[in-house]
Amino acid sequence: MSAPSFAKVKAAARGHWLGILQAQGVPDAVLDGRHHPCACGGRDRLRWDNKNGDGSFICGGGGEPTAGDGFAFMAHYLGMTLAEALAAVAQYLGVVGDDTPEARQEARKRAQAADRVEIEAELLHELYVLVSVIQARVTSRTIARDANFRALRPDWRPFPDGDWERERLAARRIGNGLEALYGRGR
Repeated sequence: MSAPSFAKVKAAARGHWLGILQAQGVPDAVLDGRHHPCACGGRDRLRWDNKNGDGSFICGGGGEPTAGDGFAFMAHYLGMTLAEALAAVAQYLGVVGDDTPEARQEARKRAQAADRVEIEAELLHELYVLVSVIQARVTSRTIARDANFRALRPDWRPFPDGDWERERLAARRIGNGLEALYGRGR
């Protein structure tokens, strides 16, 4: 089994950086959100702020600021490479790789199925719009001939016959959805 992806480890690490960094030997005092000495020098240039739970930090670096997420913090403060930081975080969190060909194929299938469901929902919505608009046009023509309705609503006006922009837009979206589902020219 191969190493887990960066995106997978980063997602798993969100909100857990305090424990991760403590386990790597970063002193608690450095992780309090205040300015502290940094391994790169200086008395108060490093601040770990953990914005959005991503382990973020900023270091003044003697006039050349450095900032980043928890992985970058481990590289900067602990002197690790990013690959070493990734491996350490993955090990701490127990994240394992699933980068086998079968796992990638299964992930692709799940993504395609989710895309298909989304496209089908959009297609259904556009079909509903098209049917509703056309039904309203037919109904408006019928209503226009109904003397009782016209007596009750003399201000009512039907859709103009020449304005089919809504129908064209819905039909175009339906065509695009069908093409996305079934391909062109089958």
